[in-house]
Amino acid sequence: MTKAEDQEFDGRRSTGAVYWEGATPLLEDGQEIGRGYLEMTGYWRRQTGL
Repeated sequence: MTKAEDQEFDGRRSTGAVYWEGATPLLEDGQEIGRGYLEMTGYWRRQTGL
């Protein structure tokens, strides 16, 4: 299977959206035991009220 390149979209000056997606390893005790795909949005702002 071919690994897709990580992607980031920074639209703070247009749509206001910030989005990242890419492959990620699943680690246990420092050893890779699997692989996954992660999608994140809204990570550029510090969370408040948590």
